[in-house]
Amino acid sequence: MSRLKRSSAMFLVMATLVSVCLTGPVSTIGALASDTSLTGSADDYNGSDMWLRYVPVEDPALLQSYKNTVKSIVVPEDNAAELFRFSDTDIFEESYGYKGLRQPAGSTEIIPKTTLGAARIELERALRGLLGETIPVQPALADGAL
Repeated sequence: MSRLKRSSAMFLVMATLVSVCLTGPVSTIGALASDTSLTGSADDYNGSDMWLRYVPVEDPALLQSYKNTVKSIVVPEDNAAELFRFSDTDIFEESYGYKGLRQPAGSTEIIPKTTLGAARIELERALRGLLGETIPVQPALADGAL
């Protein structure tokens, strides 16, 4: 596949996924007022995910189209900028008595080391929520890579 075709295909995939990301949560907010088919019940959702709530694609044809299109995620992090963490600063340590992020035992949240890592993690979460399956992260571009 030529570089131009690959770039065009990636643009179309991203545009489509962004569209789903934008319309999914918006329609969910409206639906929560009266329709509970997306969440089971209005009481199931407490708002904690806010705009990062990735509602599964319900249209079977559209869902299959996305699954056929997106086969892997490629985010080259070799030269990515390291993520700044206030929790690693002396000011934080002076205020709280320790440095670094702490998570409760059993936490499954992943703490990224780079800005691109944060973007990759969110893209993985979004695709898993929208498509209902985990899209693998690969080191190199191939057909179906996002």
